[in-house]
Amino acid sequence: MNVIIIRPNLPSDYPLHPSVKQIHLGLASIAAYLIGKGIDVEVFDNQVENKSHEYIAKYIKKKDPNLICINCDLITIDEVRNIISEIRKVSSAYIEVGGPQASIVPKETFLHTKPDFCVYGEGEITIYELCEEIQKTNPNFDKINGLIYEKNGGVVCNPPRKLMENLDEIPFMPLELFPMDKYVRSFCELEVYPVDLMCTSRGCPYTCRFCSNEYVWGHKVRAMSAKRVVDEIEHMVEKYDTKGIYFREDNFTILKKRVGLICDEIKSRGIEIEWICQSRVKPLDEEVIKKMADAGCKSVWFGVESGSQKILDMLNKGITLSDIKRAFDIYKKYGIKRGASVMIGIPGESLDDIQKTRDLINEIKPDYVFWNPFLGIPGSEIYDEIKDRKELHYNVYKGMILLNNEVLNWPEKVKLADKYYLEYITHNKNILKLFVDSVSKYGIKHTINVGFEMLKNMATKWPKN
Repeated sequence: MNVIIIRPNLPSDYPLHPSVKQIHLGLASIAAYLIGKGIDVEVFDNQVENKSHEYIAKYIKKKDPNLICINCDLITIDEVRNIISEIRKVSSAYIEVGGPQASIVPKETFLHTKPDFCVYGEGEITIYELCEEIQKTNPNFDKINGLIYEKNGGVVCNPPRKLMENLDEIPFMPLELFPMDKYVRSFCELEVYPVDLMCTSRGCPYTCRFCSNEYVWGHKVRAMSAKRVVDEIEHMVEKYDTKGIYFREDNFTILKKRVGLICDEIKSRGIEIEWICQSRVKPLDEEVIKKMADAGCKSVWFGVESGSQKILDMLNKGITLSDIKRAFDIYKKYGIKRGASVMIGIPGESLDDIQKTRDLINEIKPDYVFWNPFLGIPGSEIYDEIKDRKELHYNVYKGMILLNNEVLNWPEKVKLADKYYLEYITHNKNILKLFVDSVSKYGIKHTINVGFEMLKNMATKWPKN
C-alpha cells in the first residue's frame, strides 16, 4: 500500500503570503500514523517545491500510488480542485481531501474539489481505515466514520469520528520525508539552530470568539504523556540534530502537572535543548514556570490581543489586564522572554482602545511583539456576525475577510500595525544585545537570516492595498 500526501501551494493571488515556510505538523502526524501501520508514505510539499499542477500529475503518474491525500484549507481549495483535475488525466488512484476546510464545511468541500473521499475531523485513523478498505476486492466505506464519498449518485456523509483519546499512539514524526532543508528552522526567540516544531496536545477548552480551531481539535484537551513528549525530543536530537523545539499548539502550559513532568524528564535525561511554547496568561503556577526555565524554556508567546478590558471581554478571552501583567512579571522573574501577540482593528474597537493596547505593551515590555491586523476567519463566531456587514469588507478572498472596522479601514490598520512593529524593533534595548550575542555564538549569516525573518513578517505578511 503506497500513499502520497500532497500539500498544495498557495495561489499566486493570495494576499497574505507567509514570510516563512515550515513543516506541516498535521501532515507529519498522519504520515507517522500510517507508517506505524506498515503503509509506505511519501510527502510532496508544494509550498516549498513550487511546481505546476502538470508537474504534480507527472510525479503521481511516475509514483503510481494507491491513495493520494491532499490537504485543503480555505485558501488552497481551488488549488486542490485544479490539482485533482490534472491528476485525473494520468492516474486512476483514489484521491482523498482533508484538512481544515473539509472539517468546517465537509460536504461543500467534497462537491467543490471533486475527490473520491473527504475526511473531516482528525484524519489519522480515518485515513488508515480508508487504506485498509480500498485494498479489498469489494470495498465498503459505509462504516468508516469521518468520511464523505459518493454513492448511488448522492453524497454520503458518514457520522463524525470520535477524537483520539491517546495521542501517545501516534509515532514520532518522520522528518526525513519532508524537505527540511527548504524550511526555515531558525527563530528569533532562540539562538540555537536548527529549531524544529512539535505539537503535543490538541483541543482548547476556551471559546475565544475569533477562533475556529474547535472544528478540527474540539474543546477537550488531549495530550501526549510527558514521557512520550521527551522520548520524541530525544529522538529528534539524536536523529535530526535538533537543537531547539517550538511547541506549536494552542496552549502548551494548560496541563500544569504534565508540563512539570516534561521538564523533570528533560532534566533527568540530561537533554540539552532550548524551547519556545505558546500559552495563555492564566492559569499560572510559579513552581512550574521555574521548572520550565531550568529545563530550557527561553520564550513563551501569549495571546494578549488587546489592552482594553472591554475588547477582551467582547472577544470572550476570559482574562483581565491584571492577569496579563502578572504573567509577564512572573515569567520575567525566571528569565523567560515573553512574546505578546496583539490585534488591531477588531470590530467595535475604538482609537482609544488601540491606544490602551499600546499603553499595555509599553507597561509589560514584552521581549517580542506582533501587531496583527484583525481578519475575519470562517468558522469563528465573530466571522458569522460580520460576514453580512458589507461596510466592513475591505476585500474578501475566498471567504476570508480583510476587514475594515468602524474607525480604521484595512490600509490604515496595516499602516498602524507596521508602525507599531517598527516602534518595537527600534526601541527594544534587547535587540542589539540579541544581535551581538547571536553573531558571537552562531555567526553573521545565521543572525542576518533570523533578523530578516523578523522584518519580513512586517514587510510581507499583510497586503497594503
